[in-house]
Amino acid sequence: MKIGSDIDGILTFFSYLSLPWWTSCLLAPFTLFLPPNKEMIKLLRKMAKKHEIFIISSRPKFLTKMTRRWIERHKIPHSQVFCVGGKGKKIQTIRENNIRIFFDDRPKIGKLLKEI
Repeated sequence: MKIGSDIDGILTFFSYLSLPWWTSCLLAPFTLFLPPNKEMIKLLRKMAKKHEIFIISSRPKFLTKMTRRWIERHKIPHSQVFCVGGKGKKIQTIRENNIRIFFDDRPKIGKLLKEI
């Protein structure tokens, strides 16, 4: 089974939810220093033994390389990493990759996924 996870607010404790969209551009260099959510990473490691893990974030595409470094530094299991640059594109990426379970901190994403 394919399982997906968002990063901010799920794999980290930091979330951009209450901040304007452009702050992700300003805060980009600091994303490498965000502390991980160790409990969630432990859960993904356990799931990765039997399932494929996809990391899909609404972070801008230019942050993909930095995001991969952060993921690798914290030894987060993953098959692929996507920084899609928007919520609509996140749903599209989830659909295109046939992801059955997705962890996200945005209630709107959960509602949209129920409609799939």
